[in-house]
Order: sequence, then structure tokens, then C-alpha cells
Amino acid sequence: EKARYRQRAEITGVEGDALDQLYERGGLVSTEVTGMACFSGSAFGGGSAVNWACCLRTPDYVKQEWAAKHGLQAFADGTFDTALDSVTARIGVKSEGVAHSRNNELFIDACKTLGYHIDIAPQNMADVGPQAPGAHFIGSGDRYGLKQSTPETFLQDAATASVPATFANRCFVERVTRRGGVAEGIIARIIGADGTTEYTLTVRAPTVVVSCGSLHSPALLLKSGLPNHHKQIGKNLRLVRRRM
Repeated sequence: EKARYRQRAEITGVEGDALDQLYERGGLVSTEVTGMACFSGSAFGGGSAVNWACCLRTPDYVKQEWAAKHGLQAFADGTFDTALDSVTARIGVKSEGVAHSRNNELFIDACKTLGYHIDIAPQNMADVGPQAPGAHFIGSGDRYGLKQSTPETFLQDAATASVPATFANRCFVERVTRRGGVAEGIIARIIGADGTTEYTLTVRAPTVVVSCGSLHSPALLLKSGLPNHHKQIGKNLRLVRRRM
């Protein structure tokens, strides 16, 4: 994990501190022509530590397209749905009892009056009620363990397993290593406990998963010299504008 692990007591909830500590390049990532800012989380455990709690399932028509056009039958035979059910159960996704702001209440009332169908967007929050502590400020860091993010769920499971996982924070993967065309590990640089000294970390494993987010995963693949016969690595990211 390239971010530093922070205990809840270290999270101030102040926006400026959050940008410095929990976001990629202090929240200043932009597209090449600077036409759009990319507010990318870079916290321990990934963007799930600071992103919105809204959890939408992959639409059926998308799964059908992936299966039909790309031969990915796991999206049509129930394999993907079973995995998704397992994940949503672990992170506590719920839509019942969600407290809404007055703006949302007005939208809901208007939709009902006009006959428009509405659904409540499910959330992975431990408490979706009106008095949930810090619920409005998750983007500045979760000081209460309210959002069921990766650090609060899967990483915690790994840390408390019968054979506990070992985490390496402030660790920057330089490249994926290969032998005979098969990924066999990674080479990384890691910052020591003094916060300054850098060391080289080599990991060898039978399975290597690249999980650097939509911005950095393609970069690592290209930097590692992995095959890119169709020149598609990093070419299909689509950003959606939002007014903040």
C-alpha cells in the first residue's frame, strides 16, 4: 500500500489535511489538457476510505453485453452475481432506513407526484440514520469507522485471520516481474519507519494482482513491459464531469 496507515485519532476531518494525506497529489490530478480535475483517493486501503458510500450493482444489460461481446460468461452464469453478493454482504450495503437531506426529500416528493420511479441508492455505512457521526464528512476522512471501507472490512479480516496478513505501507511498486511470460512478483521501494530511508522490497508470489486504481494500474502495466499487442492498456478510461 503506497499510503501511510493512519489511526482514526490521526484523522482530523479538516479538508486541507485530507487533501494532503488522503488524496493523490493533494487532490490536484488533472487530465493532460487540464480540462478536468481527477479527485482521486490515495488513502491506506484505497479510494474506498474516502469515496461516496453509494453502492450500485452492475446493470443486467451491461453484464449481458460483456458476456455476449467479450465471451466473459461469468457475468451471465451467476458467478459474478455470487461474488457481488458476498462483497455487498461483507461491507454492509443497505438501502433501508437511509436518512435524506431536505433537498433529497423534495426530489423524492416531486418524483412521486409526477409518477417517476425512484429507488434509494444503497450505502455501505454502519449507520445510515440522521445522527450518524461524521457521515457528511467521509471525504475528509472517516474518524469513526462509520463507512465500511476496505480498511474497516477486508483488511481488518486479513489482519485478524488465524494467519494474519502483513501489510507494507508507504510502499511504491516499480514493476511487475515475470518469468517465462508469467507474472511472478513485484519490485518496490518502501519507506522505512524513520519516514526517510528507502529500501528495495522484492515480493515473489504464485498470483500477482495489479490493483492500483484506474489511473495507476495501466501505468504500472506499461512500465512493467507487459504485452500490449492491441495498444489498449490505459486507452478506455471514461471520466464523468461533476460539479463540486
